[in-house]
Amino acid sequence: MKAPVVMSAYALVMVGGGLVAFTMAPEGANALTALIVPTVAALLMLVCAGASALINRSKPIGMIGIHLGLVLPLVFAFGIGQRAMIATGASGEYRESRASFDAQVEAGEMPTGDEAFIEYLQREKYRAMYEGVDGSPDYVSWLESDDAQDINDYDKGYLAVILWVLTGASLIAFIALLLSRPKPQARGATGNEESGEAPRDSAEEA
Repeated sequence: MKAPVVMSAYALVMVGGGLVAFTMAPEGANALTALIVPTVAALLMLVCAGASALINRSKPIGMIGIHLGLVLPLVFAFGIGQRAMIATGASGEYRESRASFDAQVEAGEMPTGDEAFIEYLQREKYRAMYEGVDGSPDYVSWLESDDAQDINDYDKGYLAVILWVLTGASLIAFIALLLSRPKPQARGATGNEESGEAPRDSAEEA
């Protein structure tokens, strides 16, 4: 499979992952970011695919496209993989918090509902940040801060799955592009053809 085809297919997978994440994002999630980042990555890969397709017309441009297109999936795999680990951890924390909240609701210690759950998360975060700390702000004034609004109030499990899939797709694209590179003999033959020289036999070189 030629490099431009692999790059284009990889770009489609990235856009598809972004669209799925955008569609599945709950209220309050950064849905637009989940779409924009993979789309930008896909556009970069399409540029590399177009450049690599020009290898027969302009070798410098073609080589830039091939080598940049080879490196980018590895960079994306690293970046997306980090975000996938963060989303996986956040999903685990959310489920633990939800289970603790549900247990308190069943025990009659907490009211039910989403608003009650958000209040529970805020109180737990406030305790974790300021319990036993001298000079801490009072709870009511703290509720107006950005920290109070930055809580893990939805499950990021869906996002973790999508990010892990895109990480795997990035690694597969890198391997496919690595394997699609011509062998040294083929590169040498191509170079001889472009220079107008016939390939020399190894016995003649000796």
